[in-house]
Amino acid sequence: MAKSGDRVVTMKKLDISFAMRVACDHLSYRSLIEEIEGDLERVRRAETTSTEGLLRLLESFYSQVRAHFALEEKGGLFEVYREHDSGLRQQATVMLAQHRDFLERMRRILEVASHIDRPDGPEFEQCARELGELFRALREHELVEDTLLDRLVEQDIRHGS
Repeated sequence: MAKSGDRVVTMKKLDISFAMRVACDHLSYRSLIEEIEGDLERVRRAETTSTEGLLRLLESFYSQVRAHFALEEKGGLFEVYREHDSGLRQQATVMLAQHRDFLERMRRILEVASHIDRPDGPEFEQCARELGELFRALREHELVEDTLLDRLVEQDIRHGS
């Protein structure tokens, strides 16, 4: 609770079960990232000459991440962030913009990947490079978000949920 003038303003609290669901989603798609990275490596080592499995994994990953971002955005997570200090609000704004950027990058990668005929050409290497950059950015994004979630849960527990 915060005071604003003479009135008391009740800040939104983070629902613990929602925070757990977000954290579980993070673990789930981190696992899928590792699977995609493994598939990329198998293709590079010529253990497989097909990129069909990789494309299916990428489509699944895109779908999962899109649903995860929608959950965070529509589930009120960013509303909770925005009701806290200006640093948290600013971080939330950046993270929301990153969602758009990540989804757009993923769409472009999917487009390139869907036209790869051979796993040994420049298109494949471009796709692999862009995926690596996207995965690094996503891991960093989720680390920041996990830290914010931990902070909010701890704050809510400390101040009585």
